[in-house]
Amino acid sequence: MDQSNSSPQPDPSALQAYMDGLGKTTGLSPALDDASRQSLAQNLATIAARPPSGMTIYKYGTRSLVGSYPLEEFGPVVLKYYFPKSLVKRLSYGLLGSRAERSWRAAHAFRFVGIPTPAPLFLKERRTLGGLLLDQAFLVTRQAPGIPLSLWVERHPGELDRLRRIADAIGSALSIMARHRITHGDLKASNIIVDSDNADAISFIDLDAVEILSTPAAWSAARAKDEKRLLANWRDLPKVFEIFRSVLDRTGDTPLPEKR
Repeated sequence: MDQSNSSPQPDPSALQAYMDGLGKTTGLSPALDDASRQSLAQNLATIAARPPSGMTIYKYGTRSLVGSYPLEEFGPVVLKYYFPKSLVKRLSYGLLGSRAERSWRAAHAFRFVGIPTPAPLFLKERRTLGGLLLDQAFLVTRQAPGIPLSLWVERHPGELDRLRRIADAIGSALSIMARHRITHGDLKASNIIVDSDNADAISFIDLDAVEILSTPAAWSAARAKDEKRLLANWRDLPKVFEIFRSVLDRTGDTPLPEKR
């Protein structure tokens, strides 16, 4: 889509400074207050080691387990367990960061700049060989209220006005991503959650493919892939396709200039 429009430019160093401060932090989210940190630490003492009984399973594969679990004062949370199998993957994740760590950092970045995503609560990794090999990673986030956008469209086929509001909310988030040279990396409709009671409220999930690009050229290429993937969700729904294409045409914001 056209990337020629301009918009107010925030300080390009602010996000990078925040991410540098976050560092390689594991454990409880630094955004939590002391009481919440203590309560969460107690609840997660055993859950981090093994999935709890009563967990509602969303995905169960050979390399990951994802599900929802009610966590006392925090309400429903999403638990993600990652089990890299091959030595190559364990070394790669150990050196370059696990999917859990990438999701953790991306969630903090999203919330810092105002992109809606469930709050990250806890990250834990188990490493061996001096930290070079990743054996297991565990991530906890709050659960986004609502249903996947794909399911919302299926259940509300004639509600195009509400869909336009949803598309506008997504467009606003994409504008923020553009200004900070952020891309999601996997904008399939199931990775966007729509609040069932408020069509203006959306959340992005599954952030392990998020990138914060260093140059406008790199961002433009990655953004084009995001837009192509978002539109691909609606190839068989021409009215829905046109709504999202129109929003993308209006949100071709110029990313932050390269820092000199």
